Amino acid sequence: MKTIRITACVLLAALFLTVMVSCGGGNDPSLVGEWVAEVEGMEMTFAFNEDGTGTMGSMGVNFETTYKVVDGDTVEITMNMMGETETTEFTYKIEGDKLSLTADGETLVFTKK
Repeated sequence: MKTIRITACVLLAALFLTVMVSCGGGNDPSLVGEWVAEVEGMEMTFAFNEDGTGTMGSMGVNFETTYKVVDGDTVEITMNMMGETETTEFTYKIEGDKLSLTADGETLVFTKK
């Protein structure tokens, strides 16, 4: 009987830890892929990889990025540009093949490639 209680406690602890890890600061699988937008006549791309890395590109220049979803509708993107690191929080929304990224009151709409 004591063995069953210990086993049950271990299983409950493992389940609790799994739920806690999966709820915190992960990435949204629907972000994964390459997204493109036209900004003032120029093409801009964001690529989001499953592992939280990616790239941002425009005019043939790509910058390395990392990202993480900090809550249900906010993604934090860190860009490495010419030795400088800049982190920006964006509110995001995905509807079909459209990704809207909003920061500082401006919204860019990307289409999934």
